Amino acid sequence: MANSAESTPYSLVLVTCPSRSEGETLAEKLVEASMAACVNIIPGIRSIYRWEGKIEKQDEVMLTIKTRTRMIGEVTEFIKENHKYDVPEALAISIDGGNAGYLNWIGANTVIVNEAKEFSLPKKPSKET
Repeated sequence: MANSAESTPYSLVLVTCPSRSEGETLAEKLVEASMAACVNIIPGIRSIYRWEGKIEKQDEVMLTIKTRTRMIGEVTEFIKENHKYDVPEALAISIDGGNAGYLNWIGANTVIVNEAKEFSLPKKPSKET
């Protein structure tokens, strides 16, 4: 893999959690299960959102989960099953390039467990000429 902006088989999954302890629990389980190579926990997130017709404000932490794109479905299901929110955030962002050594490290530290839950990001819409 080149260090340029080429498509890679890896993605980031962003997840907010109500506390550092819940974020750490999810992160540890994801890494222990080899669904994520690394999870960063970013404190100090302030979320303002609409929930059940009301504007809500909440302090949270943000998880950035480094995984294989093919595992997004599995990671998302894990988050839904283990998160305290009714509708937890799980947003995937394709990694289009970066340090080849680090990208290879993500691959070496994630294991595809269930091929049936394979996920792919939608293709960008083509421009009609």
